Amino acid sequence: GTMAALLSSSIDRIWTTDLDTTLEQPPQPSRCLSSEQIAAVWHEQGRDDVAPCCSAIEALEQALDDCPTSGRIVVTGSLYLVATIRHYILTRSRA
Repeated sequence: GTMAALLSSSIDRIWTTDLDTTLEQPPQPSRCLSSEQIAAVWHEQGRDDVAPCCSAIEALEQALDDCPTSGRIVVTGSLYLVATIRHYILTRSRA
């Protein structure tokens, strides 16, 4: 909740994602919140523009669709999540 409170005024829209269980070594589910639980934290901060997503790629695609050309998308989370997004962006741009 504290980090959400600090960042809230700097963010236009929020997408949350569930744990990616397709990874070779996924994080332990007991240490992860669901996309709905993360969205609830943002709702507690007064944000109603939160979109829970089933996967990191779905969240990124929604962000890319909604973000203006000059806008920024910031990915936060575990190294697993950031690596998934990084790999997707690098391979997507080469296709």
